Amino acid sequence: METKGFSLWLMPEGEQYKRFSGIISDLGKRYKGPRFEPHITLLGDIERGKEDVFNRANQLAQVVKPFNVKLDRTEYSNEYFKCVFARAEEEYEFMKAGDIARRFFYMESQKFMPHLSLLYGNYSEDIKKEIVSKLKINEEVPVNCLHVAETKGEPEEWKILRKIPFR
Repeated sequence: METKGFSLWLMPEGEQYKRFSGIISDLGKRYKGPRFEPHITLLGDIERGKEDVFNRANQLAQVVKPFNVKLDRTEYSNEYFKCVFARAEEEYEFMKAGDIARRFFYMESQKFMPHLSLLYGNYSEDIKKEIVSKLKINEEVPVNCLHVAETKGEPEEWKILRKIPFR
């Protein structure tokens, strides 16, 4: 499924990055799904010029403090980009960062359901249930920076353009 524009991502680092990347890669290989970077989308579908996105992202990073994202269960849905995912708890600092991001980009009406996707695609409910039953995710992901990603085209084409530390 093709997308357009830019996104603001929160990403695991170090061993957590390797582990989530491995899960995404393994599921993609097994179910012939796309590969993508492990990330939690703070704001997506941003249709602005690249420099404007960078400027607003820099401003956002100045007002958001580092926080932890608690991933506490694995779920599935019928949405392509939320096929199988780790649900994030809606903790105050995390939700506040999402609210601020939507205000900075004048996208207040965009819904925010915090999660880290593990598999993209359209699969049967049986397949999704089987995957979820085998994946037990319950951990905190420390977040101390914002990643600006260009999310045009297919997920394999997406690329991170900039990493901006929080203040």
